[in-house]
Amino acid sequence: LADAEQEMREGLEALAAFERSDLPVLHTQHRVIGSDACHYMAPASVIAEVDAGGKVFVTSAKIIFASGSVVSWPWHLITRIRREERDLVIDLKGRPAVRLRVNTYGDALLIEALFVRLTSNRP
Repeated sequence: LADAEQEMREGLEALAAFERSDLPVLHTQHRVIGSDACHYMAPASVIAEVDAGGKVFVTSAKIIFASGSVVSWPWHLITRIRREERDLVIDLKGRPAVRLRVNTYGDALLIEALFVRLTSNRP
């Protein structure tokens, strides 16, 4: 339990720093980003019938999961992102929700906060 508490504390500190800062922009040459600005990337898994490990990218236009294949969810299709421990439940318009598992509470907290920041001005 102490390790989980420390991890959560570190995640909350990273979230507080994020809230005080400008939107981060990562410089990556990863092909899945295309012309989007990349704001965050982390190791992740899609939790489904078979867990698939890979990376999640949070861009100016969408969330991308890259593994053996690439799947993306544009911001306009995402109605909500809920954090459950290290999982992110991505609710989609007219589609079943997607569950991503990241490695740390900090990753989950920051991706959830990025969703709010990137979509706060949309209609």
